[in-house]
This record gives sequence, structure tokens and C-alpha cells, in this order.
Amino acid sequence: MSPVDYVNSNFRITAYSHALRREQFAFGEATYDGWFLLALELGTFRYTIGNETGIASVGDLIICPPGLRFCRQALGVLSFHMFEFEWTTTAGLPVLASEIHLCGKKSLQHLDRFASTLDLLSKLEIHPGSDSRVWQESMLRDLVLLVLLEDHLSPYKEDSRDRPFIAQAMKLLQRHAFDNTGLAAVASQLGLSLSHFSVKYKQLTGSSPSQYVTALRMQKAKMLLIDTQEPLECIAPQCGYQNGFYLSRVFQQFYQTSPSEYRRRNRV
Repeated sequence: MSPVDYVNSNFRITAYSHALRREQFAFGEATYDGWFLLALELGTFRYTIGNETGIASVGDLIICPPGLRFCRQALGVLSFHMFEFEWTTTAGLPVLASEIHLCGKKSLQHLDRFASTLDLLSKLEIHPGSDSRVWQESMLRDLVLLVLLEDHLSPYKEDSRDRPFIAQAMKLLQRHAFDNTGLAAVASQLGLSLSHFSVKYKQLTGSSPSQYVTALRMQKAKMLLIDTQEPLECIAPQCGYQNGFYLSRVFQQFYQTSPSEYRRRNRV
């Protein structure tokens, strides 16, 4: 079956949880009877699924097929959405991992789409109803099909020889996301010009370095809006922005809601 054959497949959630600011996982490892998906919105963690070991960060999905052991270790404070679900074809047959080859870490290119989907999931928690599970299954479908579509459209398949570069680049971007170090300085540390670094990074990950940094900053802004009473002018420099006005504009574009509305909604 090709990826398009799964567009109309069926998803039935058997368990869903939204973990906020966890310092560690409740269980260091688990094996699931059905499919498992974790969408990471804050932090980083080390994982092993089957023969794949790596580090997941903001904007990554971790997908574990039925029967495989999923080991994980938090590397800091984490926030994430996780789903256990049954996945069947239109004919009612189980989707098999051997057919779809969907396992391990999937780094999404369209981080704005990813962020908006997680934001909608969070809103469902604030306004629960008898139809909440239907909407959650719709959001789960959106995440899975986004992975399949991006993989289908990707003109470039990552070479294992490029993984050390990606890991080092992401480490540097995470380290300097909130200070005054520009992307040109990060590129220089990697021995590249800014233009060469930007092109290579986007080819390998699907998103630009600036898009990744923005996603990191927006996740920190969300955390500070919920966890503190600080005004936007105080939050802005902690997220790498000079003032609250600019942070507010970027936040509005990224999440389609204002910082003040996000804070109000998530403190209900």
C-alpha cells in the first residue's frame, strides 16, 4: 500500500494524556498492544525503539508500532501529548508496521501546522464534551497523515552520514535560541557561511534554522505565560526578543491567538 491508501484509514484512541512540565516519565520503558504516538511540545528526551536510538526535541513525533519496546529518559522538563490507538484500514484490517514502515522519530517540517494541532488539543481539555474523543481522533489523524504526506513529498532522504551534523546544529540552535547569538555565529561554529548553513539545514530537516529557533522560543513563551505572572515585556527577553510587542506579533502568527488570550484560556 502507498501512503495515500491510508488517508481514509480509521483511528480509535484507547488512551490519551497531555503531560505538562514533567521532570521525568512515569515509566522508563513500555510495550503497547496498539500503536503509540508522542508529540513533544517542550524539552528533549533520549529514546530507543527497536534498533533506533536518538534524542527527540520540540517539533518531533515519536511513533511506536504495536509490540515494540519504547525506552525513554527525560533530559529536562517535558511537555507532550501522547496517544495509544488502534489503526485500521477502510476494510477494517489492522495497519501493519511492516507495510507502512512508520517507526521512531519523525521531525516535522511544517512546525506551524504541528503547533496549531497541539494548541487545538489543549483547547479541547479546557472545553471538554461528549464529542471530545472524536475531535482528538481527528487531531491524531492530522498528525499521522502530516508525517506521511511530508515523507511522500520530501525530495531528500536523510543519509546517516549527515546525522552528526544535524545533531550538532540542533544542539547549537537550542543552546543559543534565547540569547543574542545570531544564526551567522552558529553557522560559523559549524564551519559554514550563513547561506550554506541555512540551505543545508533545510535540505536535511525540511525546516529552516530560523523556523526551528522560533518554535523553541514559542514553546518557552507558552511555558512562561502559564507558569508566571510576568508581563510580556519581561517574558520577551527570556525568549530571545527585544520587546513584548515583537514577541506578541510572532506569537499571534505562530499560534493564531494572542499571548494574553492564551494565558487567560490556560488558566481557567
